[in-house]
Amino acid sequence: MDRLVIHPKDRTTEFLSGIYQDHDVTLVTGGVSKHRLKEMIQAHDQTIMLGHGTPSGLMSVGQFPGAYVIDQTCVEVLAEKDNHVYIWCNADRFVDRNELCGFYTGMFISDEWEAWMMRVDATKVEVSHSNETFASIIGQHSEPCQMFEAAEGAYCDLAELNPVAAYNCERLYYASCQT
Repeated sequence: MDRLVIHPKDRTTEFLSGIYQDHDVTLVTGGVSKHRLKEMIQAHDQTIMLGHGTPSGLMSVGQFPGAYVIDQTCVEVLAEKDNHVYIWCNADRFVDRNELCGFYTGMFISDEWEAWMMRVDATKVEVSHSNETFASIIGQHSEPCQMFEAAEGAYCDLAELNPVAAYNCERLYYASCQT
């Protein structure tokens, strides 16, 4: 499978590199126009989108032109395939609103500040353990359904001991477009 990874360079989401670091992927971290990015999405079998985001899309964090690298203007090209991965805070609202398919997250705690904002009492060690475990588990799979099932199993097992994993496990989703 020819995989495109869009992961805007940002030290606070570096842990997500564990998802793709052991795989042969085309990695885009910044400096690509929206037009070129759409061409790349069309040319690859799967696109994995990682980083900070909102219900409006994946934020560019200063690495791409504009506020968002993935937004409403990308929906048409994303809808052409059903096996994408959307890992950013509130990706669920973007995916659901646009009737897209694949593996995706809702609000996802990845640092102490987010834990505090979501009223989850967690230490830096618990946040780091959750992040590393999540990325490692997701990185063992290539298909969104398998990612979801592995996260629901192995990652959510961590939820019994880790409040961050417990919070995040409630916000993991998979939508199949197969009828």
